[in-house]
Amino acid sequence: MQTDKLFGFLRHRWPVLLIATLIGALLGFGVFQFRTPEYRSSATVYISTNQVAGETTNPYQANLTSQQMAKSYAELITNPAVTEKVANRMGPDISQEDVADSLSASIAPNSVLLEVSAVQEDAYQAQRILEDALSVFQDLVRETSTQEVPETYTEEAKEVPTIQTSVIAAPTIAATPVGPGKVAFIIAGTIVGLFIGLLIASALHLADRRLRDKEDLEALSTLPHLGSIPMDKSLNTRRALDFAQGYSHTTETFRTLRTNLQFCAIDDQPKVIQITSPLAGSGKSVVSINLATSLAELGASVCLVEADLRRPRLSEYLQVDAPLGATDVLLHNIPFADAVATLDGGVDVLLAGSIPPNPAEIIGSKALSKLIAELKEHYDFVIVDSTPVLPVTDAALLARVVDGTVVVVKWNSTTRENFTECIKSLEQVGAHLLGTVITHTRSSSRPGAYNHYYYAGKNSTTSQQVALPGEGSQVNDAKPEVNDAQPEVEDAKVSDADSNGAQVPPGAREDEPENGK
Repeated sequence: MQTDKLFGFLRHRWPVLLIATLIGALLGFGVFQFRTPEYRSSATVYISTNQVAGETTNPYQANLTSQQMAKSYAELITNPAVTEKVANRMGPDISQEDVADSLSASIAPNSVLLEVSAVQEDAYQAQRILEDALSVFQDLVRETSTQEVPETYTEEAKEVPTIQTSVIAAPTIAATPVGPGKVAFIIAGTIVGLFIGLLIASALHLADRRLRDKEDLEALSTLPHLGSIPMDKSLNTRRALDFAQGYSHTTETFRTLRTNLQFCAIDDQPKVIQITSPLAGSGKSVVSINLATSLAELGASVCLVEADLRRPRLSEYLQVDAPLGATDVLLHNIPFADAVATLDGGVDVLLAGSIPPNPAEIIGSKALSKLIAELKEHYDFVIVDSTPVLPVTDAALLARVVDGTVVVVKWNSTTRENFTECIKSLEQVGAHLLGTVITHTRSSSRPGAYNHYYYAGKNSTTSQQVALPGEGSQVNDAKPEVNDAQPEVEDAKVSDADSNGAQVPPGAREDEPENGK
């Protein structure tokens, strides 16, 4: 589950991560391009002891003395006694502090080699500073290490210092600047940009209150999740799907919704089902139309009632032009049969009719309750497409006269607060809440191998059967898990198998030819 959350986070926030990473990489490249290059001039100094004529010196002791002196001389390089004289030699263009900052010296453990370097924006100036620093340094060493000797020593011996410094690698002129290269700057910028992008994306994700999956719904409510309807471009132009054209992922999600509705109340299956949503634009009308069509596919008599008397849209969606509607039936005492139109899928539809000035009073009237009761007696199922819950009270009023209510939310649009307030409003009027549906989800349309076999045949039709209310028939539908996974159709009773091991749908006989042969 945590992996799914991580992939969901990356899927939703990848633009932020990508933009931040690209900006970081560009900034790293920009820093490299516009930085001031610096050049290092380096030199190596050998530290040794001189043996005074007439004296014998232990080699180990002499080497140890050189190592100890080398450590002190590494500090002497940056001492004001050296840097001030170097600055005086360089002239007014450079200060003593600049000289001290540019010089550095180091020595490896147990070594008598002193590594000295100078870093400047000008490679020639770096070399000159280092040459002057070594010259001043050697003069100071010579002065401080020359000691008095007996008169018996020759004049040449008297002038020999006890510590000798020899430049074995002269200062160089650097050809390339010091520091990391272009690739290193770009990589560093990319890493920093990605890190900042993660921080921004995490903050946005935590502040985002929109619903994205069934786990979000389960965290807010104990209602079962009845199904997830994927984003389907065909629904933008044609709200009613053609269930007779075989397999499609979207039609299967509506079949799953149909099946889950049957299993969420097995003992007392609802006949009158209201489809509503927290706010407009969630796709409740599309769910109402196709749920009614999927029920009619099984041979049930279904009536789709448009109870949104404020902004009726079913006439536009279904391309049906009925002269009469629900308001005409309620206000003029017209039989509902005179106002019902039949769709191609076998669904009867009762449109809203004329828009009244007082929709809430009509929805809450006894006449509407009587009409719902008549439709319930006449049809196996009545699907009521109502108004959203939060803007107006119509859906809450209808919830008291229907058998159950399904709440539709839109993926990546409906907020947690909207959903919670919607459920609270319905519960306050004692609504029987059947479950939730998420629409406009992003889902793969890959069919499973068995699903494709079962539905893609030329003459294939679903073998699912619905237990019609009042008939007491056994439900022989695919046993669903009430979740938003891709629907899987399993044959509960397999009568036989072909020679290749493939399952044969119920009703197929060995002496009958297979579809397509």
